[in-house]
Amino acid sequence: MLTKLGVLLTSSCQLRCDYCYVHHKEDRLSALAFRKGLRHFLVHLDQLGVPRPSAKISFLGGEPLLNWAALKPILRQVALLDSHPSMHITTNGLLLTPSKYAILKKYKVQIGLSLDGLPRAHDTHRKRGRRASFGQVMARLSGIPDRESLSVQMVVSPDNVGELAKGYRFVRSLGVGEVDF
Repeated sequence: MLTKLGVLLTSSCQLRCDYCYVHHKEDRLSALAFRKGLRHFLVHLDQLGVPRPSAKISFLGGEPLLNWAALKPILRQVALLDSHPSMHITTNGLLLTPSKYAILKKYKVQIGLSLDGLPRAHDTHRKRGRRASFGQVMARLSGIPDRESLSVQMVVSPDNVGELAKGYRFVRSLGVGEVDF
């Protein structure tokens, strides 16, 4: 049964991860286009008798926070529903400022951070041009007050599979609530 709506806010991203499946282009979903998709999704849920709170809307990218101008009104729109699906966003963390974090938490958006464990494992695949991104993500993460509400998604690759346990322990030491592979 279809209970998830994946929303591609943009295919654009500041990183060029070598394992990423998203084709980077400068596209942005508008709040209006989302409204149309949401309406169809809600009709579908209602027709199937699926309680809206048991459904989920996932905001994806590229890097979804690059389309913050559309995401903010989308969050308000979903929150105004009498009964609404839960919301989740997956981000590389480079744009996760304390103010954006506060707004996401206000709307009860579950936040998933893509972080591949140890610095070397992360920077092997996640580059900003030719520069590593791990230090920048850690700088953003240091500004997040209650990291236990974050989940981390670690991509397993031949480069980090031998150090998964060490990477897992490192990520848990950051105070995040959940780590997934």
